[in-house]
Amino acid sequence: MSVAPEATPDEMLLEFIALTLEACGEDQAKKFVVVGGAASALYPMLPGATVPAGYSAIFTPDLDLASPHVPLRANALVDSLEARLFTGGFCDDPSARVSVGGKLISRFRPIDDALAQAGFYLEFLTPLEGDGLDRRTGEPQVCVDLQPPVTAVPLRYLELLLFEPLELVVVRRSRPTARIPHPALYAMQKLLINKERRKQGGGKMAKDCDYVFDIARLFGRDSGAALGAALKRALQVGGYPRSWFTSAARTAFSLFGKANGAGIQSVIERRSDLHQVEVVILMAPLLAAFDSALRE
Repeated sequence: MSVAPEATPDEMLLEFIALTLEACGEDQAKKFVVVGGAASALYPMLPGATVPAGYSAIFTPDLDLASPHVPLRANALVDSLEARLFTGGFCDDPSARVSVGGKLISRFRPIDDALAQAGFYLEFLTPLEGDGLDRRTGEPQVCVDLQPPVTAVPLRYLELLLFEPLELVVVRRSRPTARIPHPALYAMQKLLINKERRKQGGGKMAKDCDYVFDIARLFGRDSGAALGAALKRALQVGGYPRSWFTSAARTAFSLFGKANGAGIQSVIERRSDLHQVEVVILMAPLLAAFDSALRE
């Protein structure tokens, strides 16, 4: 099934997500969580989301699938993940594979012309463990084996996105089920990596501020209490350090707690339809959710 060249970017993304999950197969797809910009684009479809008129999700053409740092076993009677992707409409050519420090990071591109021309590609992520250094070389880990030869990029705080993910039917192709992070934990992970983003420079920090703001805008008005409950459950049941939650809350209030906060300014600079006061009001329930989660 080819994607129509005239499809909108949002429609193409949904087609690409569905294509990817179908290619993985139901048994493998349920081991992954859709994260990154693709998850943000799926949030308006969740029950409880309040979608403003004219809302348009922000996303990039990369689709990130995350899984725990446990190599996926390939059953001798079942095709490997790589074989499934190749059979299901993907290719792995030299230009679609990234080499960093002599290690290859798996990157798969769709063979569908419209999706390929739109720049879509697939990568795998996994939580960064320990100090993040390669035990053999002492260098920072670039990638780890997921199911050789497929590798995954390890990222800090990614385990938050794997905690009790939500399920959503992607209304495309065979209607596969996508697993996505709880919106509250998605926002929290973006806040935790804020310091690293600032060091990197570029537009990633601004985009992360947009993602956090979108969570507040979509779920704050009617589901603010649910955001706080999800954060509290992750704190009490997930086993994550309390310091992560206090750090995320501190960053949230620093960026969005005042009208002149860097996060507020970033959002209104990139979205001319929004006013400073409006952003402050929309962010308030998410800030309150962190405050609620940290109360004994």
